[in-house]
Amino acid sequence: KMLVSDMTGKGEIRACASFREEEIKEFKIKKARTELLGKGYMAFTVDQGEFTERYQGIVELKDGPLVESVQNYFIQSEQISTGMVLAVGRVDGRWRGCGIMLQQMPETTTNYNKDHSNVDEDGWRRAMVLLGSVKEEELLSREISGTDLLYRIFHEEGVRIYDSQPLTKTCRCSPERVRNIFSSMSKDDIDDITVGGAIVMTCEFCSTNYTFDPKNFENGDTA
Repeated sequence: KMLVSDMTGKGEIRACASFREEEIKEFKIKKARTELLGKGYMAFTVDQGEFTERYQGIVELKDGPLVESVQNYFIQSEQISTGMVLAVGRVDGRWRGCGIMLQQMPETTTNYNKDHSNVDEDGWRRAMVLLGSVKEEELLSREISGTDLLYRIFHEEGVRIYDSQPLTKTCRCSPERVRNIFSSMSKDDIDDITVGGAIVMTCEFCSTNYTFDPKNFENGDTA
């Protein structure tokens, strides 16, 4: 029903997905993505802090793999030519995932000269062909590093490798944040979510349970 992923500039990642268990059990054969997820929309939100306005782009989900909807977002909302390959699967009993995103750099506006464009359309098409040649087993291989894979694909084009950034599974929920949510709710709403004399909230990202006494939220008391 819903798929959410969230990442900070520090590489902290969290994600969650909700689904109807009975529909998953009926999913016996491979079907189109829309038959599993249904119709809907994909939203990308960028929040750079309190001093910058939050940006959000929304596109309709396309038929086919989810990656095609992501590419469609960059074409429609960002208007940037983008190519992607993704693979997820079990390798030696453990889940692995790999993705490569290729983007065409925009035309420079500094000393612009229409007769000397910095956009190489032939080079872009060649790079897309090379990207399309990568195999799923290469993406998921434990023996081929990300750097080696890039050199294997684009060695004739020239590859520059920057410092890597580790990704960590990290949730930003805390008792204080959950308490602040309840403190802003009315007494009627607090009564509605109270069960057995307690308020229990489960973080959808990390499954941590938070339990509070509803009496602590009477008259704006958040202690």
